[in-house]
Amino acid sequence: MYRLSRLLVPVDFSECSEKALSVAMHLASALQAELTMLFVASEGAVTKSFESVPIDEVGLTTLDGHENDLRALASRVADDLVASGVERLPDRWLHARVEVGDPADGILALVHELEADLVVMGTQGRNSLKDHLVGSCTEQILRRAPCAVMAVKPDGRPS
Repeated sequence: MYRLSRLLVPVDFSECSEKALSVAMHLASALQAELTMLFVASEGAVTKSFESVPIDEVGLTTLDGHENDLRALASRVADDLVASGVERLPDRWLHARVEVGDPADGILALVHELEADLVVMGTQGRNSLKDHLVGSCTEQILRRAPCAVMAVKPDGRPS
């Protein structure tokens, strides 16, 4: 029987990715699976924000801040799930990663590194207009991932 033991949920702090995180945490709790949250900061966004600061210095402070943001979001989502009767995911099963680069490439690299069994991600991210013009990150992951992918709609339902 196929066992889902390693789940990956990319998060861009949009409302849709928060709903995907909620679905992923619910699944991980029910399946007793490890869950890794991933935020991929585009390199251009990091360097534009800190043009006068070397990227090495930015990486240490900004990326640590994003990891803290991921953990705070996970805590809030977990509290909401517990309030609705879902068992809390043990901390040892919940991981946070922050990478810099192209979001789709970063997600796929971590899928391979973790040997993830399932990617749970929102269908709409922060750059919705850009996604429609260029092709969404979710669509790229659906086509290129070597594992199952669950796309969560903005209303929180898997599609």
